[in-house]
Amino acid sequence: FSVADITEILACISPRKCVYVVSDHDFDADAPTVEREKWFNAPFTKSSVDEQKLAAWETSEPDVALQYPPKNVYIAEKFDIKAGSSLRLAEAIASGSVPSDATVPPPAPLVSPPEIIHECGLMRLWHRADDKFDQPRMNAYFHVNLSSVENTPLAFVHADMLTLMVHDQLQNSTRYPAELASLNAGLDVVGQHTCLSFTFDGFDDKLPKLVTAYFAAVSEFKLCTDRFQKVKEKRLKDLKNFCLKPGRQARVLLHQLLKRREFFEDEKFAALESMTPDTLQEFVHSVWNGGAHVEGLVVGNVTQDEALAMGASIRNSLKNSAPVDTFPTREITNVPVGDFRFAIAAQNPEEKTNVVYVYYQHGPSTPKQRAVTLLVHQLIGEKLFDQLRTKEQLGYVASGSIETLDDVSGFRVTVESAFHAPSFVEQRIDAFLLGFSTQIGEMSDDEFCKTRRSLVDSVLTMDVSLSAEADRHWTHVSNQRYQFYRGQIIAGLIDLVSKHEIVEWLTLNLAPIRAAPATTRRVTIHVHGKNHPLPVPGGEGAESTTQTTLRPTDVPGLKQTWGYHPVQGDPTCVPELEMPPEAMAKISNTDLGAALRKAEAAKQAAAASNPKENANDEGGEDGEKSHKISSQWAQRAATRRAMCAAGCACLKPNGGPFKMPRLKK
Repeated sequence: FSVADITEILACISPRKCVYVVSDHDFDADAPTVEREKWFNAPFTKSSVDEQKLAAWETSEPDVALQYPPKNVYIAEKFDIKAGSSLRLAEAIASGSVPSDATVPPPAPLVSPPEIIHECGLMRLWHRADDKFDQPRMNAYFHVNLSSVENTPLAFVHADMLTLMVHDQLQNSTRYPAELASLNAGLDVVGQHTCLSFTFDGFDDKLPKLVTAYFAAVSEFKLCTDRFQKVKEKRLKDLKNFCLKPGRQARVLLHQLLKRREFFEDEKFAALESMTPDTLQEFVHSVWNGGAHVEGLVVGNVTQDEALAMGASIRNSLKNSAPVDTFPTREITNVPVGDFRFAIAAQNPEEKTNVVYVYYQHGPSTPKQRAVTLLVHQLIGEKLFDQLRTKEQLGYVASGSIETLDDVSGFRVTVESAFHAPSFVEQRIDAFLLGFSTQIGEMSDDEFCKTRRSLVDSVLTMDVSLSAEADRHWTHVSNQRYQFYRGQIIAGLIDLVSKHEIVEWLTLNLAPIRAAPATTRRVTIHVHGKNHPLPVPGGEGAESTTQTTLRPTDVPGLKQTWGYHPVQGDPTCVPELEMPPEAMAKISNTDLGAALRKAEAAKQAAAASNPKENANDEGGEDGEKSHKISSQWAQRAATRRAMCAAGCACLKPNGGPFKMPRLKK
């Protein structure tokens, strides 16, 4: 940065030192004074600017609208590494695993779980200082559970509009300068509309400022009426066009069937049309100041104290709230045995493509089941595409993949075709699935073992970036199971799966209903394009089947009849961390002995420092209910709660069950 050089350059930018290029449609290219450019023979003339005009330009006052932009407060100024690989080297020297004069740290383990650094009725905050990538970057993720968001289309679209209005409000003042400074922020509604998801990443120096700006924008939400109508119109258009693609239309129908808290786009559209600025402002005030709980993860070039300061600023934005009395649940429909068939017309009347969407549900995801389905996915993907897309040429899209919703496992097969009727496409899918178990049975042992080993290597692949590591940790936090070694545990189970187990699993869980009528739990969705219109029941083209064809209007009744799987995660209780098998620990550089010793020491410290909490969930003399932290996560729990300032909502006296404010109809 040189003031003299900049001044010299600015001095050259004056009316007398500029070349002005004027384009004119009335220019006479054949005039005698016209010259020709050397390379492209373009006609032009040269003339001097009138002296009086130059003088006027030099003495004119600048337009008040032409101003330098304000200083970008989000540009990082500090890039020092606060821990990095030097921390791993220091720990290795202290443990004696490397010589005291070592200068190179040992290989990083595949997984280094984050730790809870703050726990109270309002917040649980996880933190991990980076010791692998040595970059001045940070990722921070937060879920704000809002228990007063009702299960109605109106509440859902209000929550969606809140996120859109916050983004719009911060666009010029915060989002744009932050993006110029390589900082990114996201705000979405997730968890079946039970919580707001804040995501941040970028240089660690100024990222906390961006976090504070976003939480302040929600907590101090003030609606701009002029912008509201424009954002609402765009959202209405998006909702109207959301299902124009038939593949998305099928997926939306499936999610409506499987998720307890979900509504169709037309229901949301009608609710959004009725929304007013006043109802949105009232909604934001009621849900943000009602029961709330924040679960966050901070990973990267950030110290524990800095992460705690970030958590304190977030809790300050919730100072008018109260701890959640009952966490909102994310339940998935329990599909019974059978084949439940839906047939719908494509939303776009000019759409030619048909879609067949076949979904199999397998129940709550356990490590063993996850291992088997991952291996099935590894085996089936290329073969399904080769058979249905390349050889039979059913359509451009032919895929099979795992479909897991809120830790309830499933598998789907999707084919999009503009040339064949959905009934014919489904027959070909069934034929492939029926013969796939035979293909696996005939596979050589060497090929099967090679495929299995390839999958294990893929699961145990080291994270290539800080964002990849943070995303993996956040997956285990956001699913509310907190098992950070799950990948290694599953890798160990994959290594034990036999070819016979895969064949048996396919026969029972991924076969046409006629082949396994006692175990198959399947949902089949046909979306009919204009080339193969939706058949009229009993008319020409109707399917000859005894099964009833369902319609979207049948979904609420089916959900009520079928019931729901138990909720898979529990935000109120962090269970003991399961350790990976020894073989996988060695492959992934995990010091299993050190991890076990650390966990045991933490459990003992927790028991010694807070025996009452370990004996009873009801902590505190005032009877306030605390979130339970089992085993190693309970270390220093009492100290962490003491970090809350006097104004923290978690310290409010308990006046009985908290009554959530309701949005007035």
